[in-house]
Amino acid sequence: MIRHHQDTVKEGLVSGLLGGTAVAVWFLVLDVIAGRAFYTPSVLGQVVVFRNVEPVTTGLDIPAILAYTAVHFIAFIAFGLVVATLMRLATDQPYFRIAILILLVTFEFFFAFFMLMLSEITKQAFPFWVVLTANGLAIISMGIYFYRKHPALIKALRQVPLGTIPDEHEPNRM
Repeated sequence: MIRHHQDTVKEGLVSGLLGGTAVAVWFLVLDVIAGRAFYTPSVLGQVVVFRNVEPVTTGLDIPAILAYTAVHFIAFIAFGLVVATLMRLATDQPYFRIAILILLVTFEFFFAFFMLMLSEITKQAFPFWVVLTANGLAIISMGIYFYRKHPALIKALRQVPLGTIPDEHEPNRM
C-alpha cells in the first residue's frame, strides 16, 4: 500500500511538473517572439497573486514573476496528483475513466475562462486560443507520461472501452 501511494505521489509530481513546464515554455516562446520575455508571468503574477487589476505592462515585476511561477507549478502539481490518483483508480474501475475525461475537459476550459475574467489586460493579452493551446500542450505532455506509466490502463481500455458498461459477471473484464 505504501509503494502504491508513493508511486501515485511521484507520478503526480512528475506529471504536474511536465504539464506546468509545457505551459511555461509555450508562453515564454510567445513572449520572446513578441519581444517581451517573461511578460506572461509578470502580468499574471500581478493580477492573480497580488490582485492588481491594472498591472504594469511596460516592465517586468520580478516578485510577481517568482510568485506566479510558484503558484503555477503548485497548481499543476495538485492537478497532476488528482490525475495520477484517477489513473490508478481507472485501471481497475472503469467508472473512473469518465472522471478523467470530465476532469481534462473541465481543466481545458476553466483556465481559459479564468483568464478572460481576471482583467481587461489578461483578456487582451491572452486570447482564448492561446490559453487552450497551452492547456492542450500540458494535457499532451502529461498524457504521454501517463501512457508510458500505465500500460495496464491501456490494456483495460481495449477490453472495456470508455463509455461501455462492463459486464460484472464476465471474468477478467475489469
